Amino acid sequence: MTDDEHATQTAASVAIISKSHHPSFFFSFSPFSCCACVACSIIIRDMGANRLGTLNKDAFKGMILLNELDLFDNQIEYLPDTVFDSLENLINLKIHKNKLKVLDEKIFIANINLETLDISNNELKEVPVGVFRTLRRLTVLHLSSNKFARLDESLLRGLNQLEDVDLSRNELTELPPLLLDGLTKLKSIKINDNQIKALPPALFRGLADVEILQLQNNEIAELPEKIFRDLTSLTQLVLTGNSLVTISPGIFSSLEQLHELHIGGNLLEHLPAGVFTGMERLEKLFILSNNLREIDSEAFTGIPQLLWLALNNNLLTSLPHDVFEPVPKLQRMQLDSNHFMFLPEGTLEPLKNLQYVNLIKNPWHCDCSILYLTRWINEHSDLIWDYQPKCRGPGELGGKSVYTMTFNDVCDGQWMSMMSIKNRVRARVR
Repeated sequence: MTDDEHATQTAASVAIISKSHHPSFFFSFSPFSCCACVACSIIIRDMGANRLGTLNKDAFKGMILLNELDLFDNQIEYLPDTVFDSLENLINLKIHKNKLKVLDEKIFIANINLETLDISNNELKEVPVGVFRTLRRLTVLHLSSNKFARLDESLLRGLNQLEDVDLSRNELTELPPLLLDGLTKLKSIKINDNQIKALPPALFRGLADVEILQLQNNEIAELPEKIFRDLTSLTQLVLTGNSLVTISPGIFSSLEQLHELHIGGNLLEHLPAGVFTGMERLEKLFILSNNLREIDSEAFTGIPQLLWLALNNNLLTSLPHDVFEPVPKLQRMQLDSNHFMFLPEGTLEPLKNLQYVNLIKNPWHCDCSILYLTRWINEHSDLIWDYQPKCRGPGELGGKSVYTMTFNDVCDGQWMSMMSIKNRVRARVR
């Protein structure tokens, strides 16, 4: 047989057994050997989306050159402990979106060349402590969307090549302090959508290569003082949807490479001066949907490259007139859905590069104090994002667009509004 004929036969074999959507094909699945119809030279096998319920322990026997195996989107509940033993050259293994409830401790013992392992979207409640111990070349490990309530501290020990770990969408309430210890090549860590209440202070110690850290949708109430100190390569930090009440100045000071900071959906009430200092490359800052009532005039110092600021859905009633001076490059800003009645004179003047601003859903009070905003909107009408902001009042001015107000309209309105305020000062008791 010529080389071309051999290649043609091998390709044909791959086409026959690598993909089938006939469910009975796999439910009656029997082992193949090198002398059967399946060539030993198969390197990729796709068995995804076949409603496969079981695998014979010898299903892959003899497939010594197989380096990619996809079992995605089946109904597998159990894997025999020796099912992958022949696959010493396996590099990529996908078992996500099945119904696995348990893993044997020796299931991957022979797969010493494995680089990518995806076991996400199963029904696993625990992982045997030594199940990954031979996977010294592993770079990607996805365990998301299972039912883990706890993880052993030594689970990832020795996986020194690991770059991407995903533990999201489980039922974790805490993390072992040394879970990530020694994993100095990590670039992406996802622990979002769990029930974690606190982060161990040394959890990210020594992880200088991490670029993405996702911690959103947990129950974290406080950030340890030096929790991010070693994350000097971080470009994206997501803390959305936690229970943070305060953020201490300096907590982000080592994040010199950070481009995106998401802290929306928390319980923050106050942004102190210098809280974001150190993030010289920050471009996107999302603080929406908190309980913000106060922002210090120097809150945004130290982030001169900021392009997008989201402050919408808070409880802000006013802003310092110079609060935006440290962020002159800002292009997009969301101030909608707050409690603003007016903006102080000059508030928006530093924002010469602004392209979009959203001001709707605020109780703009159209008296003399609104004239600055009226004038600014008329001069920058092309920057108004979504809809034109409208007056909440007083009187007949309610519902009219802020930009249509004139001196006569609003200053008369101010006098009328002042006259209509009821006297709430209690009479002195004599």
